[in-house]
Amino acid sequence: MGYLIRIKIIGSACALLTPLTYASASETGSEAWEFSVTPYLWGATISGDSSFQVPRGSSNSADVKVRPSDYLSSLDFAVMFSAEARKGRWGVLTDIVYLDVSADDSKVKAINGPLGRSIPIDTGTKTEFSGLIWQLGGFYNVINTSNASLDILAGFRYFKVKASLDWEFNGPTGHLARSGSSTQNKDLLDGIIGVRGRYRLGDGKWFIPYYLDVGTGSSSLTWQGLVGLGYAMGWGDVQLSYRHIYYDQKNNKLMQNFSFSGPTLSATFRF
Repeated sequence: MGYLIRIKIIGSACALLTPLTYASASETGSEAWEFSVTPYLWGATISGDSSFQVPRGSSNSADVKVRPSDYLSSLDFAVMFSAEARKGRWGVLTDIVYLDVSADDSKVKAINGPLGRSIPIDTGTKTEFSGLIWQLGGFYNVINTSNASLDILAGFRYFKVKASLDWEFNGPTGHLARSGSSTQNKDLLDGIIGVRGRYRLGDGKWFIPYYLDVGTGSSSLTWQGLVGLGYAMGWGDVQLSYRHIYYDQKNNKLMQNFSFSGPTLSATFRF
């Protein structure tokens, strides 16, 4: 038997990532294969609840909060890659994101267990989070005009997550050691369906990009959304958007109400 430690995470990280953007069929107008890549800067806030099972005791819980910090201060490492291939109305896309984030100023807010024990003074708590998100899918263009385009898509999103908690208390904790650590791993595989596209503003080069998917499988629910403002150029596009990825599992699971969200600044290159 063991303690169940629940953590509340609210942190920030800024990373060079690759978004789910594309070259519209209305722009290409070709049956030849065409490709695009899109590096971008994502100022993502990471927040959510996680549960840890730690040695000794039973049915105990604790709330831990990681305070928001300046961009890059909690980001240890980031790797990312995105690619897309399109032929006429059909296409495939893949997106890979890896983040490694740690926060030394985490705080245990409370412990609740069989005895209703309150948490002693928290003298040192650290949380670490690393995750690999890989998305793969196909899409088909259903709307293709000079002012608007719409793709429908289907595929999967895989999320491999590793979360660690190190705690240190000043005071009695019952059967829970005053200091210790716990690490938990989880693999989530969810099928997704969605839409994406853009709407041209007037007769100029400005447009509104959008993306939305929803899925389930290992997760009770996962969804991703993006909306922004873009400008078309001869070599590709630049756009400023807001992106949000959400995961939820059942109570007492590792990932509960877990999200990545924040503004993105991107440049799409086509060839």
